[in-house]
Amino acid sequence: MIIIYLFFGLVCLLAAWFLIKSRGLSNGALPIIFISVGAIHYLIPLSQYLDPSNYRFAIYSFNAHIESLLYASLYIFILVLSISFLSNINLFSSSKPSFNQNFEFPNNFGRGAAIAIISIQLLVIFFYLSLLSSYDVGDALRNRIELFRGLGGIVTFSQGLPILALVLCLTYSLPNYRKLILYLIFYGIFFLIVYSLMGSRNTFIIFVLTAFLIRFIVFKDISFLEYSFYILLAFITILVLSLIGYYRIRLGGEVSGFVFGEEVNQVMVNSFGNHEILLWLVENKNDWEAKDGGTFAASVANFVPRAIWPDKPFGGGPEITNLIYPGKYYSGGFNLTSFTTGIIAESYLNFKWLGLIVAPMHALFAKICLSYWNRKNSIIDIVGHSFTILSFTFLIFYSEFLGWFARYFLMIAPLVLVKLFDRVKHPIVKQINF
Repeated sequence: MIIIYLFFGLVCLLAAWFLIKSRGLSNGALPIIFISVGAIHYLIPLSQYLDPSNYRFAIYSFNAHIESLLYASLYIFILVLSISFLSNINLFSSSKPSFNQNFEFPNNFGRGAAIAIISIQLLVIFFYLSLLSSYDVGDALRNRIELFRGLGGIVTFSQGLPILALVLCLTYSLPNYRKLILYLIFYGIFFLIVYSLMGSRNTFIIFVLTAFLIRFIVFKDISFLEYSFYILLAFITILVLSLIGYYRIRLGGEVSGFVFGEEVNQVMVNSFGNHEILLWLVENKNDWEAKDGGTFAASVANFVPRAIWPDKPFGGGPEITNLIYPGKYYSGGFNLTSFTTGIIAESYLNFKWLGLIVAPMHALFAKICLSYWNRKNSIIDIVGHSFTILSFTFLIFYSEFLGWFARYFLMIAPLVLVKLFDRVKHPIVKQINF
């Protein structure tokens, strides 16, 4: 099993590098899919297999490992083929698209809309933090699902702030790259502090990774050394933020016996151990019934407040939690926490092996959303395109679908509004020399 996990993990990373080197990141979906899946479904499971104490639920049979690997690999194979077909991408082509150096920047209507929406988002953030400060920090962060019930949509809307901030960073800095870097550092520090306090470290990760995507999609080619550096930097960033979260929720409690290697393994498994969910489902496949698309339907029902619809269905996280620990997650409870499924495990949870049909639907959904951000040289569309790629290729592989669905549309909505206001007048065109 060690050789199999390692082989598939390395194949994914090398496939990502091949695609980046031959085509750049203009079609960034495919390389990021390979990197995400290589880490989540091959390399992290390898670390658990090497040290079985990192398994959260059980020790699994050889057959469960093989079947779960086969399912995950087939899902990715179908997804990549579907994306290639829908986007007319030749996987073996070495042609890179050329970019027009005349970029469209938001006009005064677009900039004004962005600043107005950011002001509202900042008010929501400070309101939320003021509510948070009235509770014990550790208890509040552990029970924020119940303590702040009904505010989820508003808070998620405010988490779209980094997306608009990227638009303003690019608008007010380019073509001065030094100024752009300074803006990004300033905003990065601000978002790290604010969203760590809010219990939403993912929002900071989204800001950083979207900025990286913009840099590679538009501005420069990437060397193997730089590719390796950014993979390492992304890993360290995610690890540090995961450690912050791991100890943040233990505020007020006793933390002892810190061993760095053990803590790193545990944190990475807790954050990205989605393959074990699939392993557990396969191992116990005769003991549970498929949800028949119920957790995907719950993502639409999620926009209806539970106060109006008390018995609305749960998403994949609570469902899998109640399968593993019956009765642990229920509406109105405290200290509620659930396991995140990731799209591959959640597709199996809903349809078992027929869940592979979700892969082409995944590709089609991504294609539809990406088609809205189709102006290659528009700063607004570049940011929207980059965030959409990140959402469909990285975030979706370790998130519960319901939470991912709400987060994507509520975070992208402010940028859609800015784009609509920007269309009132012609954009401002500047020439950027690479």
